[in-house]
Amino acid sequence: MNGVLDAPAIDYQQDRSVRTSVRERAYLAGNWGDTNLMYGIETDEFSERWAPYAVAALRIVTALLFLEHGTARLLAFPLTEMANPPAWSIMWVAGWMEIVGSLLLIAGFRTRWVGFFLLAEMVVIYFYSYAPQSPYPLLNGGEGTILFGFIFLLLAVIGPGEWSVDKIRARNRDPVVGYEAPGGERTYDS
Repeated sequence: MNGVLDAPAIDYQQDRSVRTSVRERAYLAGNWGDTNLMYGIETDEFSERWAPYAVAALRIVTALLFLEHGTARLLAFPLTEMANPPAWSIMWVAGWMEIVGSLLLIAGFRTRWVGFFLLAEMVVIYFYSYAPQSPYPLLNGGEGTILFGFIFLLLAVIGPGEWSVDKIRARNRDPVVGYEAPGGERTYDS
């Protein structure tokens, strides 16, 4: 165990015949330059070590930015034109989803489910608020909504990364939890 992802250590020097065949296939396929294939047999140790931390940083920063949208809607801080929507309107419900979802994402609790629900919110808001204005995101102002949506999709797929309640909860489950995802919360324990 290497301690970072709780995955078994990989001996990159063990089987040179496999590495050579991958390099030969890359050469024949026309990848003349770098033979460190991103999706080949060779792996990038830097990415393996730091990917869960980068995912966690993305999750936390995105949640903090998204929290600002919810507080602007419901608490009028910072004061914007979308402040104080009528109770139970779609914007009021969206504000609560943004506040609660952001706090859950900051903690890294149920990240995959929260990411899925916030993605659904972004889809609804985009087609409710932005798409009727223009089919082009640059013209209708919906670029941020699309970016938030794809970040939430990413979090729903790969998980929370490091520094999360989900990772702590995963340690307390059965020994075989699943595959080792870039988010880092699923591990093989021995």
